[in-house]
Amino acid sequence: MRGVFSMASILLITHRRIIRGMNYRDLQILKELALLGGTDHHVPIRTRELAKRVGVTQQSASRMVLNLLGTGLLERQHAGPRQSLKLTKEGVEFLFQEYIDYVRIFEVRERLIFWGMVSSGFGEGQFFVARKGYQEQIEQAFGFKPYPGTLNIQVAIKERPKLRLLDGLPSITLDGFVETGRTYGPVRCFRAKLNDVADCVLVRPQMGGHVDVVELVASEQLRESLRLEDGMWVTVEVEA
Repeated sequence: MRGVFSMASILLITHRRIIRGMNYRDLQILKELALLGGTDHHVPIRTRELAKRVGVTQQSASRMVLNLLGTGLLERQHAGPRQSLKLTKEGVEFLFQEYIDYVRIFEVRERLIFWGMVSSGFGEGQFFVARKGYQEQIEQAFGFKPYPGTLNIQVAIKERPKLRLLDGLPSITLDGFVETGRTYGPVRCFRAKLNDVADCVLVRPQMGGHVDVVELVASEQLRESLRLEDGMWVTVEVEA
């Protein structure tokens, strides 16, 4: 990405740096606490019970909890003789990155596939794609003149974590430019296919944009050519 670290890249670097000082059992403790609701609230649990769940001695479990507290992945409260543990924001992110790694291993091969619902935008797509600076770059990179508008797909809730994988996929970046005194930022583009039939390009602004919506650009109006209406479910395949 031309020397610019994305937020996902920074989180991945942090994730790798932390994991060097951890082992499988440390990760297991985070998972057990998360399964008990520790991503949302403090979980009252004795070290003895935690040790049994993870399959280590009570002394080892106590040491691992201290390690996780030291790395900032856990926070603890005391209520009498019992402790309550909760994953911090960094701890939740750490587990989430583990999940992303497994998705990358087991689901992403030649394509990243997710599904979502056709939705109406606010006209920004038509305005931005109509800019000469973007149109010329899309035509040069992908070999077609884009229809002046985008098809908005609101990604299903269960599929949204996959959008984080886009940061690790090969893409073509449209350079930012200035037109009539207004600055337009760079945009990452991915070759994609809609409903396994329509070739298109998924565009992701590097700044701004909706976190749960993707926009598709094609040589024709996708709504019309595929007879799509708001609320219809579609699949999007992105080349990996």
